[in-house]
Amino acid sequence: MELAWGHGLLYWDLGEEKIEHPFFVTRMELQFDAKKGMFTLYPTSKGTALETDMLNNIDIPNVQRLQQLERQVEETEPDVWDKESLAPILKEIVHTIHPQGRYIEDEEQRPGKPRTPVVTYSPVLFLRYQNSRIWQRELKNILDKLKDGFPVSDPVQLLATTETKEI
Repeated sequence: MELAWGHGLLYWDLGEEKIEHPFFVTRMELQFDAKKGMFTLYPTSKGTALETDMLNNIDIPNVQRLQQLERQVEETEPDVWDKESLAPILKEIVHTIHPQGRYIEDEEQRPGKPRTPVVTYSPVLFLRYQNSRIWQRELKNILDKLKDGFPVSDPVQLLATTETKEI
């Protein structure tokens, strides 16, 4: 299980699928201070990530720009607790995934079942299974590196071939 803070909550009703998921995710660590009898949440060393895997089965017209934004966030790691500085990034994300996408500043006006994507700042604490996400992210990173022209590493070759090869 993984505990995480999310920011930039996406709401989108696609008919057969309803998405309610944060774009920015910061994995958290729960620590107990026995002297004070108090639990405290701390961000892990992995930092904040822009997660877009909830959009994998959706035809996004400008998917390359979305991938660029993911890399940008990795490099700059914006302050997710600063609503004003995060708003322009969230606006760009929602407009990138759909031309009629909207960013709503007032979190009290949460949308019901929007047919086009709506994003609010909305910090949310959530618990989720982590096992498949790690593998998905690793495979995506490998594919991205291959597309960028990096050579196929020996371990990846072993996974992708029927030949026997020693490393």
